[in-house]
This record gives sequence, structure tokens and C-alpha cells, in this order.
Amino acid sequence: MTSPLISSKTAMLAFVRVIWPVIAAAATAAVTVFVMDSNRDGGEARNNGAQREAAALSLPVVTESIDPVLGIPARGNRPNNAFLRPSSPSWRATVVRYNGQIFSRNAQEVMWIPDLVDGKHLLRWQTTDKGSPGLQGIFPGNELELLDNNLYNFCVGALFVKVHSRAVDVTGYTLLETINSETEVIGDNFRVAKDADRFSKTTTVDIKGLTAYSLKISNDPTNLSTYTEIFHDPGRYEKDFSGGTPGGVHLVFAISAAYLMLLQAYTADITPDQRDNTLKAAVAFVDNYLEPKRVAIGSGAVSWPYGID
Repeated sequence: MTSPLISSKTAMLAFVRVIWPVIAAAATAAVTVFVMDSNRDGGEARNNGAQREAAALSLPVVTESIDPVLGIPARGNRPNNAFLRPSSPSWRATVVRYNGQIFSRNAQEVMWIPDLVDGKHLLRWQTTDKGSPGLQGIFPGNELELLDNNLYNFCVGALFVKVHSRAVDVTGYTLLETINSETEVIGDNFRVAKDADRFSKTTTVDIKGLTAYSLKISNDPTNLSTYTEIFHDPGRYEKDFSGGTPGGVHLVFAISAAYLMLLQAYTADITPDQRDNTLKAAVAFVDNYLEPKRVAIGSGAVSWPYGID
């Protein structure tokens, strides 16, 4: 006689053997559905996350703030901001040396020490006395330390950088334009490039001790010879300096071409004879176009009319 306990166990095992494939199949299906849904939700989450990150990183298209150029509250609409990503300079603790202006090596620049009045930062046009509010001269050879990574807007139509003058031990603010165009970095930690030497060679030239900058300086010798020939020949100005616009010389295009031509003339690969010929071509443009075409519009002020359509 079979024990009731054994019979019940046997029946249970039989039941499990019968029902197990069904349970396993159902469990597999459930897991599969769960995994598929999880992957789908995860993919959507990643996409949504990427979209949110892009939206967070992109700059606002419409802004209501102080316009950096006008210096007044303005509503600005910048459609291309959606494609830009915010960035900031990383120049804190960089030291630069003031070289002087390109037009006068002896000319000075200035830094401002603001006068704080009722919470306002006022830039006084007066000489500072040992760091008091006012103006402090920056002279050729003076070293300036950039103190942070901020651009400062005092609503006067220009951006400023906070600096410390080592020459007079005074802290103040000087124009971003001064730092960009009239100083050189002591050391080479200011430029970020895989090949700093190559980057410097294609963007800067030394002209009698003064560093001049450009986004790109051509190293193609045919480029220099072509523009030198054009500037030597006034009969080619109207066609070759039209900028693709009929009707005459596009002066901005012509001046830009002359500037880039002169920069290339001072690169290391150009011979003294080539450089001299290029300088003569630039003088020819002044003599044959800029001088005869200029129009006096006021005391000491001149302009050049556009003849383009």
C-alpha cells in the first residue's frame, strides 16, 4: 500500500512537471516584455535627456538684458543662439605684456578703478591717486595679470577684463580690446591648440617687434604674388576688388585683402625682395585709390564712397 504522503508528493511532482513549461514560458515572455519595455523607455529617456541637455547648454534666442554694445536695456533676438554652446575664457592668472598701439609704439592705454557710489560702478575720467577711483596708465612693457575668467560690462559700450598692474601694484579693469590686440602673453599658456607652434605661425606675425594677429594667414606663395600684382595695377581694382558685386570697388574687401597681403609679406618664408615688392603694391593702392577717392566730411575726417550696386 502506498503511503498517502508519497502519493501526494508524487502527484505534486507530476503537476510541477506538467505546469513548469507553462510557468517558464510565461516568465520568459514576461521578462522579455519587461526588457523590451525597459529598453524602449531607456532609449526614450536617453533621447529626452540629450534633448534636455542640449536645451540647457544652448543659449537663449531671445534675451532681455543690457545690450553689450548699446549699454542699455534691450530685447535681443538672436536666432542662431540655438546652435551655439556657452563657453568662457580660461585666462585667470595669465600674465600679459603691453606692447603699445600699432600706430604709435609710445602710446599708452588705461585701466579704470571704478568709483562705487550707491552700489553703482562709475568709471571716472580722472587720474587715480595710488589706486583711488580713476584712470591708471598702462605703458609699453607693463605686465598685467588677468585676475579671473569674467568679462565685465559697465554699460559704457565695451567689455572689460579685471587685471592687476605689476608696474604700479594697482588692480582695475582694462578693455578686452586692449588685451586682445595690444598685449602678448608671457609664456605660451594662453593658446589652446594641439600644435601651438603651428597655430602661432598661421595666426600671428612679428613686424619689427610688434605682434599682429589674424584668423588665418596664408602660406601659399601664389596668393601673395597674385594680390601684389593686383594692387600694383589700378586698372584691375574695379573688377578684382568688387567682392562679386558689380559697380566698383568694395572697399571693405579691398582693405581686408591688403591687410592679409601685408601680414603674409612679413611671414618667415617671404624673402626681403618679395616683401619690398608687396609694400610697394600697398603704397600703390594708397596713391591710386585711397588718396584720390577720399572725401572730406568734417574736420580731420574723411570717407570713401561706395560705387557698388
